Amino acid sequence: MVRQWNKDIFLLIEELEANMYGYMKNYAIPGLVIGMIEDGNNIWVGNYGFSDISNRLTVQKDTCFQVGSISKTVTALGVMKLAENGNIDIDMPVNNYLKTWNLEKFNYGNGITIKHLLTHTSGLPMKGYLGYANLNNMPSMTDSLDKTLRKKKSLNLKPGVAANYTGIGYTVLQLLIEDVTGMPFETYMDTYIFKPLDMKNTTYDAIVAKNMNLSCAYGLFNNKIRTRFFIEKAAAGLYSTINDMMKFLKLNCFCNYNIRNDTQFLKLETLNLMHTKYCKSMSFGLGYNIDTLSNNRKLSMHRGINNGWTSHLAIFPKNGNGLVIMTNSNNGINIINKILKIWLEHYNGKLSDFYLEKLGLKEFTKSELMVKKIMFLINRQITL
Repeated sequence: MVRQWNKDIFLLIEELEANMYGYMKNYAIPGLVIGMIEDGNNIWVGNYGFSDISNRLTVQKDTCFQVGSISKTVTALGVMKLAENGNIDIDMPVNNYLKTWNLEKFNYGNGITIKHLLTHTSGLPMKGYLGYANLNNMPSMTDSLDKTLRKKKSLNLKPGVAANYTGIGYTVLQLLIEDVTGMPFETYMDTYIFKPLDMKNTTYDAIVAKNMNLSCAYGLFNNKIRTRFFIEKAAAGLYSTINDMMKFLKLNCFCNYNIRNDTQFLKLETLNLMHTKYCKSMSFGLGYNIDTLSNNRKLSMHRGINNGWTSHLAIFPKNGNGLVIMTNSNNGINIINKILKIWLEHYNGKLSDFYLEKLGLKEFTKSELMVKKIMFLINRQITL
């Protein structure tokens, strides 16, 4: 059967294609890739600008980007695959499965479940990661956790009480996967997630990524900056291409699941759980930030910001409409917000100031971006 696309979606794509280089010039973006799905199927992939300005190398569809905290969303899939296979129960305390390190020293530590970690409701302190300049001089995962938490004798909040976005929880999940499977985190993800999904150019292994078609990273003034590496891979260390991220988007479309549900990578009930808020008063699902727009459409999203990289993934899981954008720049937030706003208004109509604020879609001035960059560095662990 030939699929009949809504003509309006092609008008949207034409608008974005016609204006993309203008947007990139205005927001000082060296390189960008974008992909869009409609009704669970690929409808557009675009690649623009340079992956290496000095050598005039252009961004291609196989150009690899760091995706920042979208790493958490993909990690959540890895955790849920273990749960589906009966290896873990996400409603059980994570300490039940940890062998090399645990949370026992904290009050309430034994009460932190795997679901709490997935939904940022564990009570662990807010924490992001800047990464390390030297790939060969990184601490172990347990050393990273000990250093981050050495001054903490109690949790910020009792588990399950409130959402407190933190990378620490996903570093604990990385350790969980290793302790349960007996294999390195990146090996598990490659074997049981990326290979079955045919994501051939996606990895949590920085050594592998360096040998791929990896873009350079750029700062606020289009200055080339050093790509940093992460031992905290589950939280911030994923590398991928636009074609592979489109495959990940399609996995998250409810419309791509058949009634018998016997040939899918993930069960529909598992996928639905991932795209469901932990509770109505909190915005986090299992690896996603979840909102409902004014037309009652459920929207699942996640941003990714590493030094020199900015990305965004958004999907209406029930309808199968999705968008992913990856840039090689610290300036990426403005162009992503602009494109995301245009895309969302295509489905929802004009977004009110309330929703623009709620979804974080404001445009930042140069000085505001500089302040955000400074706060980014302050709030993350600076290890040279």
